[in-house]
Amino acid sequence: MNLSNRLTYNKAAGITLIELMVVMVIIGILTSIAMPSYRNYMLKANRVDAKAALLQLAAAQEKHYLQMNTYTNDLGVLRTDVNSKFGHFTIAVNQADALQFNATATAINAQTQDARCLVFTINEMGQKTGGVAAGINDPEGDCWGAM
Repeated sequence: MNLSNRLTYNKAAGITLIELMVVMVIIGILTSIAMPSYRNYMLKANRVDAKAALLQLAAAQEKHYLQMNTYTNDLGVLRTDVNSKFGHFTIAVNQADALQFNATATAINAQTQDARCLVFTINEMGQKTGGVAAGINDPEGDCWGAM
């Protein structure tokens, strides 16, 4: 074996610091793109918690109306929790009498970062609204609409 063959066999295998830094930069760019998208998706998915809680409350109101001929604002009578099942929304009956009721689900905790759907409402006629505040409907209709 001559000297040139010996040098090729002794060459170290591995990656350089530059190659490692390039990979880290690529991972950083991909993460900076993926994380906000994932967060927005999770906020939209959590809206289902409010919808389910309000639909359950509306069914309980109708059952109470059939038995007592009036709606109620007592969540205990309706056997409804103050918070939604997964704790992303607070549930309240704002108005209830012999003829009508109005219930809301208001975002709490991390769900308050949802820029579009912070408040959901439903009434005795099944009319549903949602938006950034009570009575302000989402113009694009994606609060109660499909995800």
